[in-house]
Amino acid sequence: GILTLTYGISHSTTPIIGIVAAVGTAVTIAAYSIVDGVGVRLSGSVLGYVGWLYIAEILVAAFVFGRFWHRVRVIPKKTIWLGLMGGVISGSAYALVLYAKTLAPLGIVSALRETSVIFAALIGVLWFSEGPRGKRLAAAIIVALGVVFIATSKGT
Repeated sequence: GILTLTYGISHSTTPIIGIVAAVGTAVTIAAYSIVDGVGVRLSGSVLGYVGWLYIAEILVAAFVFGRFWHRVRVIPKKTIWLGLMGGVISGSAYALVLYAKTLAPLGIVSALRETSVIFAALIGVLWFSEGPRGKRLAAAIIVALGVVFIATSKGT
């Protein structure tokens, strides 16, 4: 899917760093998906595992707020509340993913979780008229086929 977006672009204009970053992102997602899947299973407690993740996130947020307080204090309260609520919703969604990883094979859960990329591509093309339209749709289809392939494979 990633390579589909770069097909046909001459090498003199292709930002190789973008391809490296995209592949690096994919590897990072795969790594944390495996680590979290194994970690939540070994912990024996989804809520305990999620609780420690939340504590880590709160510590990072406290550091950022403390370090950059001069910038944070000028952000409108509505924006801060939207950000906090978005964080809680996102964290809750990830907690559900972790719970699912205790019930189903890691590959299937992780693949289904990444279907958000497909929806983002479709929203970008159909709603925001982003281009290149054909390449984005082709990449989304390839990712969707990958999800179907993983979901129907006989591996655990």
